[in-house]
Amino acid sequence: MSAQVQPRLSPEQYLEIERAATSRSEYYNGRMFAMSGGTYNHSRIGSNLLTELSIALKKGHSVVVSND
Repeated sequence: MSAQVQPRLSPEQYLEIERAATSRSEYYNGRMFAMSGGTYNHSRIGSNLLTELSIALKKGHSVVVSND
């Protein structure tokens, strides 16, 4: 028994699917791959980085935000 070959997606097809999806995916070489969720350590690193950047940029006109 062989696995079915999935047809390659164009970037436009991928974006259409991704915009309607409830979970994130990655596009590489015409293929779409599910992205796993972040880990606790990854979240802590991101939070710490955002905090430090916010402190460093507080006197200016910049704002730091997270995309998650």
